[in-house]
Amino acid sequence: MTNKLSIEGLQVTIGYLYLLSFCIPERIHEFGEAGSLLRKGLALKAGLTEAEYFERVLPEACRRIVAFHQRTRQPESKTIEALTESARQALFGAQQATSFQAQMAQMSASPARAKPDQRLRASKGCQFCAAPCRYGFFALTTKPNYALLKKLLAAEAQKPSGEQDPLQAGWSFATAQLWRALGTEQGYISPFHLGNLAYCLLTLGMAKSRYPLPEGQYQKFQEANQALIQTWPASRPV
Repeated sequence: MTNKLSIEGLQVTIGYLYLLSFCIPERIHEFGEAGSLLRKGLALKAGLTEAEYFERVLPEACRRIVAFHQRTRQPESKTIEALTESARQALFGAQQATSFQAQMAQMSASPARAKPDQRLRASKGCQFCAAPCRYGFFALTTKPNYALLKKLLAAEAQKPSGEQDPLQAGWSFATAQLWRALGTEQGYISPFHLGNLAYCLLTLGMAKSRYPLPEGQYQKFQEANQALIQTWPASRPV
């Protein structure tokens, strides 16, 4: 046993905290049960108990989250401490998760990252995002396989025009990334978060491409994306 915190473990932990912030409040308990193996695995690799691991890792994980949203290498100590305590309570007490989710939402509204011209790919799609950069750091730390996204979009482009559904490709890719980050094929995310995450992953994936989408295509995708979010049945799990 190493009794050390690895960069990989830290990144997985940050991804897990974002998943917790995306979770439908009514399904927090289910999410906690589904993530049990992931949490125990992180602790085991570090040579610690689950409680010991998270006691040590949460301050640094939350420091990095705050640093991203405040867009600084020296984030506010009070904000880090508040988010750390909220995350600690949320991990082991489902009823406290809504408080953590509210803090994460407030964090994402920080002008340093929320303004369209301050986002990760401000001139390549991020300027049209309907959410204030709530998903960018999740994408950076969980390292999506954007080659798969390109294959899904290419497959849609090969279909007759009336049968093409790039939204399905985008939402499917986002769902796969959520499953990968949690380590189980279960979804606990709201349509709002899933749709906006799908758009975030699209923009970041296309930004890495030699052939990024024209600006008008981002706008059309986002318009259809927001319409799907609004019409997705509340009773239908995602």
